[in-house]
Amino acid sequence: MFIGIDWGTNSSKWAAWTGDRRNRYRVGVIWPSAVVVSDDELVFSATRGGTRVVKDVKQEILTNPIAYSFWDAERADTRTTLGELVVFSLCSLITNALAELTKGKGENKDLEFGFSMPNWVSHTDERSTQAVRNFCEAAAVTLAYLESGSPSSPPGGAL
Repeated sequence: MFIGIDWGTNSSKWAAWTGDRRNRYRVGVIWPSAVVVSDDELVFSATRGGTRVVKDVKQEILTNPIAYSFWDAERADTRTTLGELVVFSLCSLITNALAELTKGKGENKDLEFGFSMPNWVSHTDERSTQAVRNFCEAAAVTLAYLESGSPSSPPGGAL
């Protein structure tokens, strides 16, 4: 099964090619990309509730990727790093896709993932190169986390 992830600035979605004869292609719901922060929980794709709504996470990666450490600088609004927040968001999308795609079918061990990138990224621009590096690292960490034990919900909260 191949699952494509489009984690966007304002909305996020997934699509899958399952190889199943009856339902070969599946497209998931379009989710708002916002994260709601409560005292002890993050919730992806919520626009209300909690104590703070964090929007434009992807925009932060794209517009200012060299200002501070992606993995070491803790954010005041989420008490996570930007890298951890991206991993949380990607885990939320992927766990939703897996839950929808495996309903009543059991676990599928033969999975491949693809992630979309902004169309303006450039290998000649330092900021763009760092933004791509940060996102690719977050995608790799996301997949490693999910492979480490097939969690049923993303780290830190639920979709």
